[in-house]
Amino acid sequence: MQILPSEQIREWDAYSISQEGISSFQLMQRAAFVCFQRLKPHLLKSEKIAVCCGPGNNGGDGLLIAAYLFQFGYRVQVCAATGRSGGERSEALAYCLSAGLEVNELTALDPTAPVIIDALFGHGLTRPLKGEYLELVQKINASAARRIAIDIPSGMPSEPQDDVFSVFVRADEVLTFQRAKQSFFLDEYGAYIGSWTVLDIGLSGSFRSEKGIYLLDDAFIGGLIHTKPRFSHKGSFGSTLLVGGSEQYPGAICLATSGCLLSGVGKTFVACSTTARAACLNLAPEAIYIEGDDHAGLLLNSENQSYTCIGVGPGLGQKEGVAEILLAGLFKRTNNWVIDADALNLIAKGRAIFPEGPKVITPHPGEFDRLTGVHHSTGERWKTAREWSRKHATVVVLKGAYTAVFLPDGRQFINATGNSGLAKGGSGDVLCGWIAGYIGRGYPVDEAVLIAVYLHGLAADLAVKDIARDALKASDIIRYGERVAIKWEN
Repeated sequence: MQILPSEQIREWDAYSISQEGISSFQLMQRAAFVCFQRLKPHLLKSEKIAVCCGPGNNGGDGLLIAAYLFQFGYRVQVCAATGRSGGERSEALAYCLSAGLEVNELTALDPTAPVIIDALFGHGLTRPLKGEYLELVQKINASAARRIAIDIPSGMPSEPQDDVFSVFVRADEVLTFQRAKQSFFLDEYGAYIGSWTVLDIGLSGSFRSEKGIYLLDDAFIGGLIHTKPRFSHKGSFGSTLLVGGSEQYPGAICLATSGCLLSGVGKTFVACSTTARAACLNLAPEAIYIEGDDHAGLLLNSENQSYTCIGVGPGLGQKEGVAEILLAGLFKRTNNWVIDADALNLIAKGRAIFPEGPKVITPHPGEFDRLTGVHHSTGERWKTAREWSRKHATVVVLKGAYTAVFLPDGRQFINATGNSGLAKGGSGDVLCGWIAGYIGRGYPVDEAVLIAVYLHGLAADLAVKDIARDALKASDIIRYGERVAIKWEN
């Protein structure tokens, strides 16, 4: 699914109106009726429903929704902005009045109503609320009502702005038209939305735009994945080297190794400490473990083999002088790279430099900030990641509640699979290995990243059907990752 900026949504509206030969008001009626149909089974006719309508088209949607609910026997209070309004919003107001509804001023809102429908401002808002609208939104948020926003919570921008807007409707549910909005995926806004649902209002399917970002889904990922042909062997599917697992952090490389094996890569090599090697042999005996009593020995022995991809960082440690020796030698190679965890932190501290060749970095926000500077919002971090990816020809996997992937060609993808159970140590190590495995297997770098990110989250979603989110472990992701793979093979 393509997530379009506000300007493109307006163009899509206009294009649909032109293609179908309908009026703007007819499109508004269609959108409002779809909302009404969605709301109807979830509202009680005995409870009061307050509908707050702004001065623009979002307010027009609200007026029509209120009228449809009233005509169907619901108790509705309409509170609407006064003053001049033109176009389809005026037609919506006339329709509302003709239905027999009394239209009150916004100040008349009953905050004790069990349900408040927010239709004050839509996706075009580009500046913070002020005056009576600011006060009204604060009043709505202070109420105990179930808050339902139409298209987008009022006061929330649809895409990142230079400044974070601090006052907007804290919506329990958002009914958004045709496409999700970028702000739903930003920590500074999305954390205040209970849930959101995309409603199809019938905009033209032939509209095309090169702008926007993309939301990963089954159909897209399914088009990237291919199964192994029967007539093949392990040499047909490349090799991956994973480097990490110091004496202090043996578990991380074990998890990365197991993640790598989920990809179907032909051979997985692991360069790690003796302690980590002993642990990994129990968890992942299928891998090939490189012998070496110290980092210099590991480096020497790993150089005797060529690899389709090298993943470095999980459990590497930052012991002074040791990791640098390994990275300084290892990074002389020109290779496909996945760089994570301690390797990123060492680079951020100036103790190592990026290697040559196609690269993927997989930072969480703290690691990314150490590498590029402090950010004050997810939107600001996205902007830097987009620019950084282009400048350094590197795929950036910015991990978070909605992991975002930035490609050097300017494209951005958002992953909606996964849950809060992933917010614990080890989850990222599994992802690092999984990505490195798919690249090692021979997938194009961008496709490998998108597949692994999506399946990693999907495995967590499958796991929490059987395991409490708080109890989810990184090793569970591996176990359920094996089950996720069955879906695509079938």
